[in-house]
Amino acid sequence: MNVLTDRGAQFVMAATENDYDEAIIRLERAALTLDCSPNPDAAHQAALLAAATCAIRMFRGGVFMTPNVTGQLTIGQERPQTIRRRLETLGVRTINPPDHAVRLRVGACDTNVDADLHATCSGWIAKVDPRACLHPTAPSNVLTGVAAGGLAIAELFRKAVLDDVLACKRPQQMDVWGDAGHSDPEIRRLPQALWFVGLGNLGQASLFTLALLPWRDPALTTLLLNDADVCGVENLAVQVLTSHSSIGQPKARAAAAWAEARGFRTIVSERRFSAATKPQQGEPRIALVGVDNLAARRCVAEAGFDLVVDAGLGATGAEAFDIRLHVFPGTQTAASVWPEQSKSEAAALGAAYQRLIAQGRLDACGAMTIADHAVGVPCTAIVAAALQIAQMCRALASGHCLDRIDLSLADLRHAAVRPMPAHLPATPPSFSATD
Repeated sequence: MNVLTDRGAQFVMAATENDYDEAIIRLERAALTLDCSPNPDAAHQAALLAAATCAIRMFRGGVFMTPNVTGQLTIGQERPQTIRRRLETLGVRTINPPDHAVRLRVGACDTNVDADLHATCSGWIAKVDPRACLHPTAPSNVLTGVAAGGLAIAELFRKAVLDDVLACKRPQQMDVWGDAGHSDPEIRRLPQALWFVGLGNLGQASLFTLALLPWRDPALTTLLLNDADVCGVENLAVQVLTSHSSIGQPKARAAAAWAEARGFRTIVSERRFSAATKPQQGEPRIALVGVDNLAARRCVAEAGFDLVVDAGLGATGAEAFDIRLHVFPGTQTAASVWPEQSKSEAAALGAAYQRLIAQGRLDACGAMTIADHAVGVPCTAIVAAALQIAQMCRALASGHCLDRIDLSLADLRHAAVRPMPAHLPATPPSFSATD
């Protein structure tokens, strides 16, 4: 890859104003070691899988695991295998890590264990802490685990690559369900049909997360996979299901092949979602939206779905750890959430890109092409996916959910949430056999 296709380097340049060469050095030096309590439960297995799936794209110096990573994988739709074997398949190594590798411990510990960060799940609370959790945690679920794994990688990446002085220095936690008084972690109702709008960074993270849920039989569920774009080399560093073998394939078809291999039924749509697109009889009436096109997001919110859960990710280096989620119908309309804006000026070039142009290593057109694209990291998408699917599950279980979430993984103390008003019930019409 080069500066035109390397989204990881583009992100580091945008977040730190380092030169391209320095960004590459930081990325290629960054290494991570995964450790966990023996035989982790389902939630902490999900945390390990989510952390590894993000880390192999973000820590180019390698992702490693300790001999403590043991037990049988009991989540997801993969063939029976050990947790260790699954992580090896993802690209996690069993050799000794470099001395400078940051270390993540997943799960509670009987004694203090040396790690830069500890990730735990308790009920619907995902928590990361520089201190070990010395007490058993309450029963949890895979959505909390995915959130904990993504949050941990965000912290460790900011420490190892971005030199964030606060990263891994204080505890952070999030309530994935969104109601501090809700103690039941069991996921009882799942959809019979889902419409995915967008299969890029967020859409792929949501599909990955969806496959970890406790389906009795995924063949009873239909996924309509809607995306008009093609997998490119530039997607390898940020999209969790994109592999070298999928380069050049339409994203919707690549996602369908991945989902079908895990037992789901699929429908592929390579048309862009427009004002003329409406759910027809027999098509999914619940939509998960993960696109950065505001016009398309307005169209989905107004298309007549029973439930739309839209998640947006920050688009700049300063916002790359930010998440904003909206649910429709809700307190606001699509027009009030995303008002029409005048055409903006072309994105300004940062100093790092100006230097590449001056050195003759990048032309002005290429630099403007980069500046016009959103930067992102897969750990943010993974956490957003956990929140998005948790709110769908909450709506299915109770008829209501949070209709707005606004937070930054860099500092969860300022997270803002808003419950859906009681007079606006979400009424999805059908459930799978898990009901």
